[in-house]
Amino acid sequence: MLEEKNAMLRKFGKLSEKLLDALKNGSDDEVPMLLEQREFCISAINKLQEASGTLLTNSETTKLLNELVNKEEELEKRFSKTLQKMSRSIHAVRNEQYVARQYDEWNPVSSGYFYDQRK
Repeated sequence: MLEEKNAMLRKFGKLSEKLLDALKNGSDDEVPMLLEQREFCISAINKLQEASGTLLTNSETTKLLNELVNKEEELEKRFSKTLQKMSRSIHAVRNEQYVARQYDEWNPVSSGYFYDQRK
């Protein structure tokens, strides 16, 4: 079981590297697929942990987890940058739409009350 867990951790690490490369290269189409595969690895590791009933760990597992922490920190930075870019893009599009609506033709509609002061 411990060897299976380490194998899944290695696979998770490789998927993290691919995800990092995809984010660096701007190939956004691969990101959802890689995230799903990472989720599969996490669920497989959790099932192994639950089946054993104890924490499966050794020096290799610790080493793999320490490597993963560094990759995850870099992924978090990349995702936050991507989120900021998306937020700026959405804001720019909304601003363009707002500006475009300012020049739309308005239908003349009277609003409010008209008081006739003549008697």
